[in-house]
Amino acid sequence: MKADDNIPTELLEEFDIPTSIIIHRGGETHEEVAKHFVETVVKISRKIEELLKTNKKIIMTNEEKEAYKICTECNLCKKRFSSPADKIQDHCHLSGKFRQTLCNRCNLALQLPKFVSCFFHNLSNYDAHFIVT
Repeated sequence: MKADDNIPTELLEEFDIPTSIIIHRGGETHEEVAKHFVETVVKISRKIEELLKTNKKIIMTNEEKEAYKICTECNLCKKRFSSPADKIQDHCHLSGKFRQTLCNRCNLALQLPKFVSCFFHNLSNYDAHFIVT
């Protein structure tokens, strides 16, 4: 498991989320490696769930404010803004950093997923059964 590089380090520390890759292997000290793995994923995912509730206020430089002000179309769909209320300052809710100017529809489409991705390599035999169950 590894945290995304764009998440502020101080938030990872605040929520006690690991910043380096975690590898689970069997052996004398970890006889039930699959169980240990699942428990670790659940524990970290609960911490991530709390972290994702963070909603820092937007931070914009003077240049970004000016760019937002003169922008007339959505950065993603390229459609002109239908009204001033349709023009959104997209920003990272974890850091507060301004990202781009979007229409309301595109901004809502960029919401963070409500799940933690897990990738497996060489998963076989008993461990696979335990984790899938």
